[in-house]
Amino acid sequence: MSQVLQEYEEMNTLRQKYDQLNKITGEQKIQMAFRIGKAAQPFYSYRRNLNDLLLT
Repeated sequence: MSQVLQEYEEMNTLRQKYDQLNKITGEQKIQMAFRIGKAAQPFYSYRRNLNDLLLT
Protein backbone atom coordinates (compact mmCIF):
# COMPACT_ATOMS: atom_id res chain seq x y z
CA MET A 1 0.00 0.00 0.00
CA SER A 2 2.88 2.37 0.54
CA GLN A 3 3.78 2.36 -3.17
CA VAL A 4 1.15 5.01 -3.82
CA LEU A 5 2.90 7.27 -1.29
CA GLN A 6 6.18 7.34 -3.21
CA GLU A 7 7.17 10.83 -4.31
CA TYR A 8 8.18 9.89 -7.83
CA GLU A 9 6.73 11.79 -10.76
CA GLU A 10 5.24 8.54 -12.11
CA MET A 11 3.17 8.16 -8.91
CA ASN A 12 1.69 11.70 -8.89
CA THR A 13 -1.69 10.76 -10.38
CA LEU A 14 -2.21 7.79 -8.07
CA ARG A 15 -0.97 9.69 -5.01
CA GLN A 16 -3.31 12.63 -5.74
CA LYS A 17 -6.27 10.27 -6.11
CA TYR A 18 -5.29 8.50 -2.86
CA ASP A 19 -5.09 11.86 -1.08
CA GLN A 20 -8.55 12.81 -2.37
CA LEU A 21 -10.00 9.54 -1.09
CA ASN A 22 -8.51 10.22 2.34
CA LYS A 23 -9.43 13.94 2.37
CA ILE A 24 -5.79 15.08 2.56
CA THR A 25 -5.40 18.80 1.80
CA GLY A 26 -2.82 21.56 1.93
CA GLU A 27 0.43 20.63 3.64
CA GLN A 28 -0.97 17.40 5.08
CA LYS A 29 0.75 14.20 4.06
CA ILE A 30 0.24 10.49 4.64
CA GLN A 31 3.62 9.03 5.54
CA MET A 32 2.67 5.39 6.10
CA ALA A 33 -0.24 3.22 5.05
CA PHE A 34 -0.97 -0.41 5.78
CA ARG A 35 -3.83 -2.85 6.22
CA ILE A 36 -4.54 -4.57 9.50
CA GLY A 37 -6.75 -7.60 9.68
CA LYS A 38 -7.07 -11.31 9.28
CA ALA A 39 -8.11 -13.04 6.08
CA ALA A 40 -10.52 -15.96 6.01
CA GLN A 41 -7.83 -18.00 4.25
CA PRO A 42 -4.11 -17.86 5.00
CA PHE A 43 -2.02 -15.94 2.48
CA TYR A 44 1.36 -17.33 1.56
CA SER A 45 3.94 -14.91 0.22
CA TYR A 46 5.72 -15.65 -3.05
CA ARG A 47 9.02 -14.55 -1.55
CA ARG A 48 11.86 -16.96 -2.02
CA ASN A 49 14.02 -18.31 0.73
CA LEU A 50 17.33 -16.43 0.87
CA ASN A 51 19.31 -19.70 0.91
CA ASP A 52 17.75 -20.63 -2.45
CA LEU A 53 19.38 -17.53 -4.00
CA LEU A 54 22.90 -18.05 -2.65
CA LEU A 55 25.46 -20.00 -4.62
CA THR A 56 28.02 -21.89 -2.56
